[in-house]
Amino acid sequence: MVLASDPAAQESFSERGLTTESFCDCVVAYIDAQPETEEAQMQLALEELTGEMESSEVSAEEGIGTLMAKSEEMDEETAQKMLGGIRLLGGMMNKFGEYFSAGDACPIP
Repeated sequence: MVLASDPAAQESFSERGLTTESFCDCVVAYIDAQPETEEAQMQLALEELTGEMESSEVSAEEGIGTLMAKSEEMDEETAQKMLGGIRLLGGMMNKFGEYFSAGDACPIP
């Protein structure tokens, strides 16, 4: 819900006639459908991103920028997992943009 509350996301939902609930349900289904390693990376990145958005009251885009900067201070393994998760979340959002432009249907059955 935190990610979906981003003003850019809300604007995108409005343009596509998408509801916050259907977006959130699809995010959960998409992440759950990923291989275990990718799912863990996405979960880590999503937790860090939503935490940053809540604590700093920033947009998702600003939160990602902050996390990328913070990754330089993390141990290498954690930084790679989080950065990998951010890339995977970006790929997910690109796919969602393609699928949802055709209507309010999640690409995950």
